[in-house]
Amino acid sequence: MPIVIGIGYAGRTTQEFLQELQAANVGVVVDVRAWPQSRTAPYDFNRKRIEAALCEHGIHYLWLGETLGNPKDEKGQRTLDGFDRWMQTSAYEQGIDELLHTIQPASATVALLCVERDENECHRGMILRVVRRRLAVEALPPLPAIPSKLDDLREVISILVRAAILFRGVFHQTANGRPISEIMAEDGDALAMATIFLDKWMKHLEITTDDPETLFQ
Repeated sequence: MPIVIGIGYAGRTTQEFLQELQAANVGVVVDVRAWPQSRTAPYDFNRKRIEAALCEHGIHYLWLGETLGNPKDEKGQRTLDGFDRWMQTSAYEQGIDELLHTIQPASATVALLCVERDENECHRGMILRVVRRRLAVEALPPLPAIPSKLDDLREVISILVRAAILFRGVFHQTANGRPISEIMAEDGDALAMATIFLDKWMKHLEITTDDPETLFQ
């Protein structure tokens, strides 16, 4: 699956920023700032300057701020709640499609660029969660429409749970020998996803159990 990360330039010099990109094997930087200009001198992260600096280091630059930038709300502020509303628009979906088309064929890491160092305080974190989920879905093996027996049901649910775990970035835990049921207990997304399909297919196979979690062991 392609690797996509986020990076914020606040508090970094251009040299520090470029070194971090090179250390992460970044080949493409996607700028998701709605207004791609530095806030303070020396303004090294203005669109034209940072694009030129990246080009000198063999890194491609793409600005998608028109569709994936965080627009100002009615009070002139850029907030995460405001971006959450923007995520319901067709323009945002257009931007996600373009971003995925950029990421999917990339042989090197793709980095989403914005200002804030802390991803949890930046709208790029919201974009990254969506993109990683969609990439994870595309990477899944095909699922049978309806399991024909209990073993098929276990296999399908196992794939679904691993997908949900992958969405949350803890897929490596399954490789450490932890039971899927244990990880599900810690991961609401995995449990919710699996429960929907489990309920449907248990009824189809006329399976009755007081402890559905045993099906994952």
